[in-house]
Amino acid sequence: MTGSTEPEDVAACREAGMSVILTKPFLLAELQHALHQAIELSAAARRP
Repeated sequence: MTGSTEPEDVAACREAGMSVILTKPFLLAELQHALHQAIELSAAARRP
């Protein structure tokens, strides 16, 4: 999660390996979506 919505800050997060980025302020639905994405990515990484 980041408080910044500046494109270069979001790009830096992606370059650091963050696959799910949530900027503040956010809606509950956005948080739920981000958590779902993170869980799916984590599960996919564990599959053989």
